[in-house]
Amino acid sequence: MLFGNVFVAICAVAQALYTYSFFNIKPDVWVCCFLFFSTLAYYNFCLLISKLPNNLQLQNQRLNWFLTYFNLNFGVTVLSSLVLIPLFLMLNYETKTLVIILVVLSAGYNLQLRSLNFKTISLRSVKGLKLFLIAFVWALSVVLLPLLQADFFIPKREITLLITKQFLLFVAITIPFDVRDFIEDEASNLKTLPIMYGVKKAYVFAIILLLVNILLVLCFNNSLTDSRFFASVFTPILAVFVILKSGLRKNPYYYFLCLDGILIVQYLFLVVINILK
Repeated sequence: MLFGNVFVAICAVAQALYTYSFFNIKPDVWVCCFLFFSTLAYYNFCLLISKLPNNLQLQNQRLNWFLTYFNLNFGVTVLSSLVLIPLFLMLNYETKTLVIILVVLSAGYNLQLRSLNFKTISLRSVKGLKLFLIAFVWALSVVLLPLLQADFFIPKREITLLITKQFLLFVAITIPFDVRDFIEDEASNLKTLPIMYGVKKAYVFAIILLLVNILLVLCFNNSLTDSRFFASVFTPILAVFVILKSGLRKNPYYYFLCLDGILIVQYLFLVVINILK
């Protein structure tokens, strides 16, 4: 569930359901399936092509498990990719265009190309990009993609607000993962925020982003119902607590269950509030 990226794929579906619930739109089962299998296929693909020095690979519990059951994980990746073909064809033109853009951005980060002068060209070489690119792709995938397919009129202001809030949340909860991968990223010559500015400053930046998230909710709460307001405030507060409890030597399960789990809790909290009101 965790090392095989099934849990993070469920998180993507939960975030899409959060978007649907946020705007009171009936969930699209096929969009949720597309997000599940695309997330599963992409994260598995990243592990399949990952290259680490032997000493660091031995210390990476997740990568060791993945390679130990390589045939199983390779099969799941191929099967997930094949399932995406009919699901992609069911999307409308605008949604397909967005998916292609997201695929190009995601692939552009992981694939390294050679220019005419034999220099490596990759988005990975851009300092500090990893964090923001991941959050940007996630925000568009779980907010804009479901809304484009739903073809439901929603004021652009509200869509922009939700994308911005979720983007800030995704950046913040991704920072502890960069801290956890500090040694591996440094060995891979990746310039993440913790490597460039230090672990403490990276954590401070994460907390600031979450405070900005709350500030946005407070400034634009006139367009939010009570349930949406409380869900929007509760999630960054929970994220602050979880991030402060994370650390360089924290058990790997903490990151998957607690940090990624915030994305599921956010949706469940909104559902519970709507039931109780």
